[in-house]
This record gives sequence, C-alpha cells and structure tokens, in this order.
Amino acid sequence: MSNMLRILFMMLIFAVITAGFTASGLRAQSPTGDPEKKGYNLLLLGKEAAEKGSLDDAISFLQKACDLLPENAEAIYYLGICYCRQGNYIRGIELLEESHARTLDPDILIPIKNAYFMNGLQLARNKQYDNAIKSFTRVVEIDPDDGKAYFNRGVSYMTRDDFENAVIDFDSAMKRGFTNVQMSFNRAVALEKLGRSQDAMEIYTKIVQDDPLFAPAHYNLAKLKEHGIFESGEYDRSARDAVYHYQRALEIDPSFYEAAFNISDIYYARGDLTVAIKWLRKSVELNEDFLQGYLYLAKLYIEKGAYNNALSQVEILEKKGYTLAEIKQLREKIYQMSGLTSSSPVENERDDGRN
Repeated sequence: MSNMLRILFMMLIFAVITAGFTASGLRAQSPTGDPEKKGYNLLLLGKEAAEKGSLDDAISFLQKACDLLPENAEAIYYLGICYCRQGNYIRGIELLEESHARTLDPDILIPIKNAYFMNGLQLARNKQYDNAIKSFTRVVEIDPDDGKAYFNRGVSYMTRDDFENAVIDFDSAMKRGFTNVQMSFNRAVALEKLGRSQDAMEIYTKIVQDDPLFAPAHYNLAKLKEHGIFESGEYDRSARDAVYHYQRALEIDPSFYEAAFNISDIYYARGDLTVAIKWLRKSVELNEDFLQGYLYLAKLYIEKGAYNNALSQVEILEKKGYTLAEIKQLREKIYQMSGLTSSSPVENERDDGRN
C-alpha cells in the first residue's frame, strides 16, 4: 500500500421487494379470449415459479405472458422483479419503470428504488463509478430520505476525487440518521483532501476514542500528527502522539507496514539513527517487497558506517529484480566510502543497537 490515505467502502445489501404486491393498478383482469387466457395462465405459472425460487422458469413463463399480454403491467412488473433477483438490474429496472409508467402506481416506486440501489452497488463493485453515481441519484430522487444512498453515492464521488460532493452526501446521510464508523472515516478523508485537516483530525480522534481497534483512523491520525510536528513547533508532543497512533495501527493490523516506515522517519528527524533503523527493518519484515524500505535502510546503514549491512540491502534489491539507477549509485557509494569491492565477502555487522 502506498502512502495515500485509505478509503473504506461499505457495500450495503438491501433486498428487493419481490412478492405480495397488490396495488390496484396491477390486479389481474379476467381474460376475454384464448390468447389472453393462455397469457394469464403463464403469468400465474411465472409467479408460482418465482415464489419457489425457480427464476429461469419464472422468466420464461413471464416473458411469454408479456408477449401475449403486451399491455399487462402486472406481467411486466413480475418479469422485472425476477430479473432483479437474478442480478440483472438494468433489464429489471427497465421493466419496472415501464410498469410504473403504465399504472402511475406509487407503490411500484419501492422496488424501483431498491433495484436502482442494488444496481448502484453492483456498478461500484465493478468500478463503474460514474454510472453508480447516476443509479444512487435516482434512488434519492425517489426517496430523498434514503441515507444509505447518499452514503454510497458519496463513496463513489470519492473515487472520482470529487471530495466536495462526497462531503455534501455524507452530511446528507447523517442528517437523515444514517451514520457509522465507516462513513465518519470516509468523511474525514474527504475533509482532509479538501485541506480541512483540523476537522479531519477531530473526526479521527473521535473514531479512535469510540472504536479503539479501528486501525485506519489511527494511521491517518498519526499522519496528521506527524505533519503537525513541522507546523506547530510542538515537536515532542506531536511526535509522541504520531508514534503512538502508528504503533496502534500496526498492532491492530500489520498490513500498515508504512506506519513502521513513518515511525523510522520521526526518529531519524530526532537524530536517533539506531531506533530509525530498527523501525525500517520492521517495515521490510512486514512487507518483503517494500522497495522504499530497503533503499532507506541502505542509506541509514551508510550514514551509520555499517557498510556491509548497507551492501546487504542493495543485494536484496538486486535479487528481487530491481534495476533502479539509485541502487547502482548506492553500491558505488558503499565501495567508495568503505573500501569494499565487488569481490569482498559480505558479513553483516552487529545490528543490536550498539553498532
């Protein structure tokens, strides 16, 4: 993971209403001829198959019913519901919208809203965020008080770097009573991206107070505290707080290997080279492919005069296939400063804090 702030996505499952619809506009009418009678029989068979969970059979029956009864809103409605239950929300929405247009029955808007919501989640999972935004927008057009839709649209806005609209949607969700730790975290990230670091810090602080095991909030709070070292002048306090929250993030979730790297940076700024090296080593232990960790380890070992250790980091990078010019330059610098050559045996110096 890079140093970029983490964004959490929450995909809420919200069931589509599929049965028991008795709106007046959808009540079956008595057939007046053989084709209509056959169509109504197929409609009945389709509904029965749907209730049993046999969606392929239900769709087959209902499609035939629609062919025989092209003006029948009930057949169109149930066919749309079955497509939604299969996950084909595009087709399902099209049919449900048609059924609503024919009857103008407001009750049909409930499954339409749910279908748009589920479609939005599906689109977001497939990283089609622009279309997801359109789908969630249709949800709030139907139901302006749907907090979940505002939240998920806000998340989709964040993926498009539209942090201003994301904050607006998160605030709208909160006003409608929808709130949780994921949304608070995402809102803080968006505020931070908008340059409102103090507001973001207050939210992160509240999150770790209410949910001490929420590692991403610890990590982001630590980054802001670390940044404050250079802005507030309160080096000791800001550094102590930053290190604490980085450590908490690591304890909770070792995948935050960059927290170890950032702790190293703090100790290096304080002139504590030994502890800085210790935390750099921790970062590459947690992520054996962390290029930046090995590079900085080599540099700090050079600065400390532990040239064999520095050369070991260079060789690790070369074995991993990295071919950056900087790696070659580090090797040459080690040779120049230490008197080592390419044929010199590499034996690591003691690295126990006394070296």
